[in-house]
Amino acid sequence: MRNHRVTTWLGLLVASQLFLTGCPSTPPSDGTNTPAAPATTAPAETPPAEGAKELPEAEVRAADMDKAKEDFAAAEGTAGAEEVAALTEIPAGSAETVAKGKELFKTNCTTCHGDDAAGDGPAGASLDPPPRNLTAPSEYKYGHLELAIYRTVKYGSEGTGMVGWDGRMSEDEMWAVVHYVRGIQKEG
Repeated sequence: MRNHRVTTWLGLLVASQLFLTGCPSTPPSDGTNTPAAPATTAPAETPPAEGAKELPEAEVRAADMDKAKEDFAAAEGTAGAEEVAALTEIPAGSAETVAKGKELFKTNCTTCHGDDAAGDGPAGASLDPPPRNLTAPSEYKYGHLELAIYRTVKYGSEGTGMVGWDGRMSEDEMWAVVHYVRGIQKEG
């Protein structure tokens, strides 16, 4: 009985630490404070463990602003929705942008979303609701196209463990993650 209690507490401690690594250490940027250094440094490349999943490859997809705005309607009333809805263009993606987004995703997002972006990361197991499967557009809470993904990356998703990255990633880095995530979707 005692071993079970110790194991449970250790498991909760590890899950808490993994979750807290995704929590912002600074308040969201309002444009007046200086953002933290961008999260561009990926950890040293180590060979994947046997049986480990690899991040999916992404394709470069052209953004359609009209479709993205229509898809974004589900985010009305959420943090940052007015700002994002006022955007007049989506920065173009490229193979380089998608590759940069993949590295940023690997460094910052796999703890919750998993190595295959299916929402099965080690810290995600303790979250309620669990992280979204980013390869399945039907699972997105506020739309699955560029504007909705950008709003979620920048401001987070209320009522979930998804924190906003505003102030911890630059605008270019957030858009790189958007283009990577959009490129791994299996449909839509």
